[in-house]
Amino acid sequence: MNFRSLKCAGSFFPSEPNELNAQLKRVCLRSNISNSLNKSRPVAIIAPHAGYQFSGKLAADAYSTCHGHKHSLIVILSPAHKVAFEGISLCSQDGFEWGDETILIDAKMRASIVKHGMATLFDHAHHAEHGIETQIPFINRFFRHSRVLPVVLGHTSTEKVAHLIDYIHQQCEGKVLFVLSSDLSHFHPREIASSLHQKVAKLIETGQSSKLDGNLACGHAAIRGFLISGLGRSARPLQLSSDDSATVTKDSSRVVGYGAWAFYPPRAHILNQKHRDKMLNIARQATSSFLRKGHPPDIAVDTFDTPLQTHMPSFVTFQDQGRLRGCIGSLKSVQPLVKDIAKNAIKAATGDHRFKPVQKISELECLEIKISVLSHASKIKVKDEIEALNQLQPSVSGMILRFGRNQGTFLPMVWQSLETPEKFLRGLKAKAGLDPDFWSPDIELFHYFAESFSESG
Repeated sequence: MNFRSLKCAGSFFPSEPNELNAQLKRVCLRSNISNSLNKSRPVAIIAPHAGYQFSGKLAADAYSTCHGHKHSLIVILSPAHKVAFEGISLCSQDGFEWGDETILIDAKMRASIVKHGMATLFDHAHHAEHGIETQIPFINRFFRHSRVLPVVLGHTSTEKVAHLIDYIHQQCEGKVLFVLSSDLSHFHPREIASSLHQKVAKLIETGQSSKLDGNLACGHAAIRGFLISGLGRSARPLQLSSDDSATVTKDSSRVVGYGAWAFYPPRAHILNQKHRDKMLNIARQATSSFLRKGHPPDIAVDTFDTPLQTHMPSFVTFQDQGRLRGCIGSLKSVQPLVKDIAKNAIKAATGDHRFKPVQKISELECLEIKISVLSHASKIKVKDEIEALNQLQPSVSGMILRFGRNQGTFLPMVWQSLETPEKFLRGLKAKAGLDPDFWSPDIELFHYFAESFSESG
């Protein structure tokens, strides 16, 4: 068989296999990500590709989210650092080898992609491409029996990358992990690099792919392609960690930034009990502070665990002995989760027009808090009301209804009181300010999923 050697061995990571395994073990031991998240299976990760001494721990953070999960195929999407070319390239070799270790390339998938004209074979683009090669030892450690497909992106459109991702995902029936190989900004002073990281995080987590460019992330083509793909549009992003080269070099004047993210299916539960407890505490403390001082508290976002800094939409609900007392939230990702929860908690307690505002701490203490963290909303294509009813997912999904300026939403928990699709849709139309019997072909429906939890468990 025709195997590629790892040309980056000896520079980006040790060339001696035992030394490489020892370094991999060290960086993986430094990562506590696998113990701090729920065990949902990601569909994609963003992993850096610098030397392991610089970004190995962050790469370990990304791959650790996959611990215990099986993937039949690992697709690495890397920028072309050394060779300028048009299009998307695959390599002709059968796999990678270093020492006694080998990883096979999925020849069947490669042939199918080439046959359909989505990529070409261009070995030169893959030679010593560190965006690919730095990922291989991690893949070997976490997915010993999986095959890989290295993909190097030249000058190509975001739409073509997205089409490739969706094609592979469909062909593999979802049993594939996409590794989006990317570092962040290059050679800025640390303070500027930190600000750019925050910008990148917001763009990735709010799906604003068009604003992501090479100045913010060298792997922007892969990230943008994933974000606009059918798979990526519905995925829930979770920020895992960030760092820069100054941590190692101690030179803050000119740094390279690194970040790690994981993307999960919309129905995944990705926040562990520690995170949930923290969010419930934030909601209660923010509301209590507002009632005492008359203004929202300052939220120091960077003092919270990185996953809680991720931009996610949320709803906060107050209940009085099981009866609704207030509910306000966000349908789109607009700010870090901890800030979104604090804002929505205060509004739910004091600004829900359906209820008298909570004014006393003593009343707040008698209320129970429930939080729902939402997935991105996806549009449902329907021809008529019958088809809309058939598309509803009782007890599973929430729904947004829009008609002109009229809009209403029901969280999944509403299914507890409106048990049938007919009751649910009629109630949703009424909440949007429409007659329950009204229907128009111009009505737009969107569904989403919610990860919900409360103080009572």
